[in-house]
Amino acid sequence: MVLPTAAVGDPAPVRLVNDVETLRVLSDPLRLAILRLLMRGASHAPPILSVKEMAAELEEPPTKLYRHIKQLEACGLIVVAETRLVSGIVEYRYRTGQFGLRWDSALVGQAADPSDLLAIDMASCESFLQDYAAAVTSGKVRIEQQTSPETPYRNPVSAVVEARLSPQRATQLRDRLAALVDEYFHGSDDEDGVPVHMSLIFYSPEE
Repeated sequence: MVLPTAAVGDPAPVRLVNDVETLRVLSDPLRLAILRLLMRGASHAPPILSVKEMAAELEEPPTKLYRHIKQLEACGLIVVAETRLVSGIVEYRYRTGQFGLRWDSALVGQAADPSDLLAIDMASCESFLQDYAAAVTSGKVRIEQQTSPETPYRNPVSAVVEARLSPQRATQLRDRLAALVDEYFHGSDDEDGVPVHMSLIFYSPEE
């Protein structure tokens, strides 16, 4: 039996993270995995999952997720989308609050502890690589398979690049990468499209 709940709005295309508390919530690998699970899929049909369903997807015991779910909910990163009565107990089912995340430049440059930002990047990379490994292992991604001319996007692209660029060209590359992410991943879901996953970190260390 589905129970009535307070109406919630549609997920935001992109959430601007501009407070340290939300940043710290995102720095935990399991919380990030929960959020990525709920952010997965197209904006016209975001998944709505119970804690038990999330636990099954993540191969974790449900009891391990409850505290993390509450922290994500407290920051508005996830919301209760519906409730239902299961064996006389109210079960909460959750949905993402956004489909993309971006860090406020003021927060990154001034207010945030660099260790918080590093923790998020490390957790994001770990979560992405785990998903990629699972896709390869299950056969959903076939690294050595030749695709047809109609499906060239099926070929993964992997690159680790180091180069010396002029400051102007380094800035241009960074801005072009950011523009591509904006163009293809923010608010442009195609209802009949194919899933695309990408992890990107660009940095230029001081010498």
